[in-house]
Amino acid sequence: MKTRILSASLLFACMTALIACGSEGETVKPSETQKSSDTADVVSEETEVDPRLSVSDEIPELDYNGYTFQMYTRTREDFVNDLGLNLEGESGDIVETAIYQRNRTVEERFNIDLDVTYYDAPTSAARRTITAGDDSVALVLDNVPNTGSAIPSGNYLPWDNQPYIDFSKPWYVHDVIDAMSINGHTYMMAGEFNLSLLRFTYCMYYNKNLAADYDVNDLYERVLNHTWTYESLYKTVSDVYFDVNGDGKKDPDDLYGLATDFYGASTNYSYAFGTEITHNDKDGIPQLVYYTEKTVDIFNKVWDLLFNNPGVLSGAWGVEAGPWQDGRALFVNAFFQSSSEYRNYDFDFGILPYPLYDESQENYRTHSNVAFTVCALPTTTTNVERTCAITEALQAESWKQVIPAYYETALKVKYSRDDMASSTLDMVLGGRYLDFGIIYDQNNGCATLMQQLFSSHKQDFSSTYEKKTKAIEKHYQKMIDQLLKLED
Repeated sequence: MKTRILSASLLFACMTALIACGSEGETVKPSETQKSSDTADVVSEETEVDPRLSVSDEIPELDYNGYTFQMYTRTREDFVNDLGLNLEGESGDIVETAIYQRNRTVEERFNIDLDVTYYDAPTSAARRTITAGDDSVALVLDNVPNTGSAIPSGNYLPWDNQPYIDFSKPWYVHDVIDAMSINGHTYMMAGEFNLSLLRFTYCMYYNKNLAADYDVNDLYERVLNHTWTYESLYKTVSDVYFDVNGDGKKDPDDLYGLATDFYGASTNYSYAFGTEITHNDKDGIPQLVYYTEKTVDIFNKVWDLLFNNPGVLSGAWGVEAGPWQDGRALFVNAFFQSSSEYRNYDFDFGILPYPLYDESQENYRTHSNVAFTVCALPTTTTNVERTCAITEALQAESWKQVIPAYYETALKVKYSRDDMASSTLDMVLGGRYLDFGIIYDQNNGCATLMQQLFSSHKQDFSSTYEKKTKAIEKHYQKMIDQLLKLED
């Protein structure tokens, strides 16, 4: 396996602004000592062969004679680690080892070398390559907004109806594929090879030590009994506040029931409570359904939680980090991946879904921050069958090897310290939701409207939406028209 890193001058020439929500996705590695000891304990207990290994991707025996499969991906450490081409061999970490083994499995199977070049904005770099008619890049891996902006240019082929790509297979997240599709065509896609889709799934954590101190000992029972609701959360956190520094005012040095930012983590309450931005009609065309009485009520409820609840600290990026890390927050909103850092803290934590809107809501819901990576297939690809065979195999082997290591072992066992983690994580993941309106928002639709109002301390949701209605409708219709035009 080979890895190329661009020179500083060329990197500077290709840089574009990263989306704001991407900064939430930093990865913090456990110490080497912990990795080795924890992994040894886990691996020694693994005796049964995972039945998913017998699931066929239905790709025939193919030999590509040493072909170099060139990918573009992002420079940030966690995306580099997801791809794993910087690994020289099996390490003491179970996830890194699984990623390395996945890569070797695919390389040996097809007689290829997986290669990668890192960019701050892979789609920008790929645009220059594609428009020059250069077929050297086989697969572009970038975040949702950057890829969504690039697709209308006509530089990418649809993934549907391509050889070997089978969205019915278990390594694809079917609801996510539907959200990325229009009229049955899918120009960007994500499956288990795109590990950040899983890593960036929102959930809640709670401090077990503080829960005991404040006699909050029934949280898992509430979740299982379907009574873990907005009202339940609101009342619980309102009773948890202490002026630690004694200055008579609420500040980040105090103890809180909930610590959260104004951005994606808080906006996820709206999706958890059932907000939809678009809904496909019978022809698979997205229709805007966002602005309803319930959406207005959801905004007001979340506003009340963030700004009026005495037990809540809310603010800009990272406001929750200090109180949570120091054991001064009962709850925090975060990602699945956050547990890899939290396991190093001095207190025990539990994992919860975001609460229900009320007890009539059928299931717990969440979404993934759109900083996650998607796959795009350049139009300059001269051998589409080869690219699709390799991509499908990467998706399949990720489901077979990487997901059990990351989700079933690292998240549920190694990071969590919690016997209930398996059930609650499955509840969260089972309710993950995305739609076309989130995927193709581009900060011009309404997916970030609530967070804009929260961060600017403006409560006028209805009047703001009504002022922006025409611009929002125009944005989505333009995206729909541009994508439909690609079919011509």
